[in-house]
Amino acid sequence: MTRAEIAEAKSRSESIRKEQAASDQKLAAQLTQVKQDSEEKIGAVATEVGGAKKDIEATKTDLKPPRANSTAASAT
Repeated sequence: MTRAEIAEAKSRSESIRKEQAASDQKLAAQLTQVKQDSEEKIGAVATEVGGAKKDIEATKTDLKPPRANSTAASAT
């Protein structure tokens, strides 16, 4: 190999290394954004599920006959 070929190979190597570093940074930024988006969506779903649980419990409570009425009804 000539000195010119070695210099060209080093230049290509450095160029590839820089491209790889830029690609790594871009990928890391994308992963961070995806993680943030996912956490926000999961948080929203968890909040909705919590609200639904409260609504279901309230509905159960509303549908249960009052104890005083069920005792009176069974006594007659």
